[in-house]
Amino acid sequence: MNRNKIKYLILTVVVCVIWGILTILLALWLCKNDEPRNNKTFVFSYTNEETKESEEIPTEEIVENKPELKSLGVFKATAYCPCEICCGVWAKNRPLDENGNPIVYTASGERAIQGVTIAADTNKLPFGTEVYINGNKYIVHDRGGAVNGNRIDIYFDNHAEASKWGLQEVEVFVRK
Repeated sequence: MNRNKIKYLILTVVVCVIWGILTILLALWLCKNDEPRNNKTFVFSYTNEETKESEEIPTEEIVENKPELKSLGVFKATAYCPCEICCGVWAKNRPLDENGNPIVYTASGERAIQGVTIAADTNKLPFGTEVYINGNKYIVHDRGGAVNGNRIDIYFDNHAEASKWGLQEVEVFVRK
């Protein structure tokens, strides 16, 4: 073999080795930086019936990390509001907000919020416990004399909505 062919052969081997090393390093770097992502991109193919042309339409779908839930069983769920019918003597002398509506402070000291606050038996569900009912997250902020065992009371801002809720049997979940 002449010297030029040997040089080219050695150069080719060196380039291939370097290329292989760079490829391996790139693959390792990509694997290291491949963190779980909360979104995935999908491409859908669409065919226009009139023109018979096909085009790809990218769409993005956000995959939410939903909590894994454990059922606590079926509870009787009633509802209450700030009025005297629902709260008795506790409804009197409440402070008022800027709109003249009563501010309801719960037994835990938190302000009652419709869609968030529930009352529960704190021996079973302590203050601050997050529960899921019908796909909605609620927090135990309150307790009541008639709220014992598998019973909860959901807070509403007004008596009409609380009355509309009535008495329901609901399955209550907590995070695992």
